[in-house]
Amino acid sequence: MATYMVNSLYVMKTTLALFEFTDKRLEMLEFQIEAHLDTLINEQASYVLTRAGLSYIYSCVQQHSTEQGPLSLLPSMDSSSVKAAMVQFDRYLSSPDTLVMPQLNFLLSAAIKEQIFRQSTELVCRAYGEVYSALSSPTNGYKDPETWYPDHLSRFRPYCPEKKKNAKTDAPRGRTAESDILLFKELCNLYSVIT
Repeated sequence: MATYMVNSLYVMKTTLALFEFTDKRLEMLEFQIEAHLDTLINEQASYVLTRAGLSYIYSCVQQHSTEQGPLSLLPSMDSSSVKAAMVQFDRYLSSPDTLVMPQLNFLLSAAIKEQIFRQSTELVCRAYGEVYSALSSPTNGYKDPETWYPDHLSRFRPYCPEKKKNAKTDAPRGRTAESDILLFKELCNLYSVIT
């Protein structure tokens, strides 16, 4: 649905851009396109996390509290399960362009598709950073987790945005990083329920 709406609004915008008196309408169309892009960005990030094997681990990391004990004691969070997920994630890192939602292939604008890919990859990078921090923490009971993903960070770094001093303004279009992460978490949970 979001792809259809983005395409329709994009065609309207490119048609109206030919006329000088349509500036206000163009601005309204741009805001509507951005609203649907947010949906596609979050869906693409959730799609990648699910297919790359990190969705379950990411949701466990998000829901885990220190009162529950080590993360390694949760169901399906033992060392062998996490290692298997890291192998699957490694396959994603080998060719990240292969994990694209089918509906993104129907987008008319290559620039919009690239924007979705770039921003969804930023969300995946944030999620991977949280997973990496949790698995590396000695309180979570994993022995030598660095051996599971020796070069993931160096391989993933080109896809991740540079860290900024103010994380609240790190999100695109004036949104906060916290609101992006909350929306992304909800979509991950919804996607894992559906599949």
